[in-house]
Parts: sequence; C-alpha cells; structure tokens
Amino acid sequence: MRRLLLALALATTLAAQPAPHSAIISWSTPADATTGTTYEVWRLNTACPGQAGAQTLGWSQIATGLTATTYTDTNLAVGKTYCWMVTQRQNGVRSYPSNLIGLTLLPNSPTITIQQGD
Repeated sequence: MRRLLLALALATTLAAQPAPHSAIISWSTPADATTGTTYEVWRLNTACPGQAGAQTLGWSQIATGLTATTYTDTNLAVGKTYCWMVTQRQNGVRSYPSNLIGLTLLPNSPTITIQQGD
C-alpha cells in the first residue's frame, strides 16, 4: 500500500511577546488550514539556530492539539534565551516547521532581544 504525503503550508508570522516569566507565542493561520487543523509548539532552550528545521536535537514539544493561534509558555527564567517554532497537524500529517522566533527575558526592562530565522 502506498501512502500519499501531503505538503502542508507553514504557520507563518511567528511572534513572541515577553510577559513576567513567560512568553506569548502567536502565529497566523496557514492558507490551507481546515476544520480539524491543530498546532504544536516546540521550544529550544538556547538561541535559535540559523534555519528552521536545521537543528533537530534539543527541541521539546511543549504544546500539542492547539486550535488557537496563540500559546503562553510559562515558568521561563529571566536572563535565559529561548527559541520557538510551530508545526501544523492536519489529518495526522505534520507540516514543516514555521520560521523561528527567539527572545531573552531581561530583568526589569521592557526591551527584548529578537532572533529570527527563515
């Protein structure tokens, strides 16, 4: 039996907004999203690598089955750099990862460091 692999559109325009000891991750809905589409959020506990999907070791899936296009990652350490990506699931098929977004939670400052990769 042959299986047909589908190419799903990527979640796009990934963004991260700092909050006290957390980050609010948001993304736009892919063009091919349908009823039943869910999202997975992945985190790397270091700065983002150069390209989405380039580094596969060290990523942790921190949320799955999401239907909203926002997720709050909590219990993050001040002064530490994090990186996130999102994948889409549709009918059991996972998309390629989104772009990467990273930030460092800085103490007593509204300024953040943003790192983006393609």
